[in-house]
Amino acid sequence: MTALSLARPGAKYTIRWNVSGEGCADFMERLGLVPGATLFLLNSYFGGVIVCINGKRIALDKESAFCIKV
Repeated sequence: MTALSLARPGAKYTIRWNVSGEGCADFMERLGLVPGATLFLLNSYFGGVIVCINGKRIALDKESAFCIKV
């Protein structure tokens, strides 16, 4: 298991763990970033990432991407 911010771009991953804070957890759940969800890591830049999940492209900052374990 590794942090999403450290994962290799161009691959599919399954979210195993999400350790974000209380306020951020609700927002991530609405986006579909929950344990068990599959995402495609499009690109990584300075620790931030762009993912494709449920047909949506989402950019996450370095701290949020580090809280998601795949």
